[in-house]
Amino acid sequence: MGIHRKTVRRYHEHGDLHLFTFNCYQRLSLLTDPRVVCGLSRRIDKALLSHKCKRIAFVYMPEHVHMLVLPSSPTFESELFLKSFKQPLSRFVHRLWETDNYPALPRLMVHYPDRSQTFRFWQQGGGHDQNIRGERRILNATHYIHRNPLRRGLAATPMDWKWSSARFYREEPERPIDPDLPELHSPTADLFD
Repeated sequence: MGIHRKTVRRYHEHGDLHLFTFNCYQRLSLLTDPRVVCGLSRRIDKALLSHKCKRIAFVYMPEHVHMLVLPSSPTFESELFLKSFKQPLSRFVHRLWETDNYPALPRLMVHYPDRSQTFRFWQQGGGHDQNIRGERRILNATHYIHRNPLRRGLAATPMDWKWSSARFYREEPERPIDPDLPELHSPTADLFD
């Protein structure tokens, strides 16, 4: 009997934002090394530029990521966008942790019957991709993203969690909050129906 893989139906309607959620392999807390999280930010920034998207909100949790993205292209393809930063980050982390002799590295190796193996940083499958449209839904999605660390008891307020866009909305959006954080764009009135 073959392995059942969950498939994600993705679609893009021009003007929709996408709320992406994707997990680390086996929901392990792999996003705790600042070098990895900074590497993720740089690779997502590059993917946003090449796929003509704007990041509206995000949170990096220890084992998963939530990100609200506005594509400007009517032909945006979620799978290609996600692949364009997830694969390079996985290769970067594999090299980094091999050099560091990272203790959990053996747990991240998937072994095949032919004795080959592969490093796995991200959970297989497409993650979650929800289309978001309308002011209330965009604001709710942003609020949901920013409250993630609170629900998990990782921070007392959304602004206390370093790896989030929450402070961007509380401070001056033009001023960079932290050089480790990625580029963000405020949702503007033209996003809302």
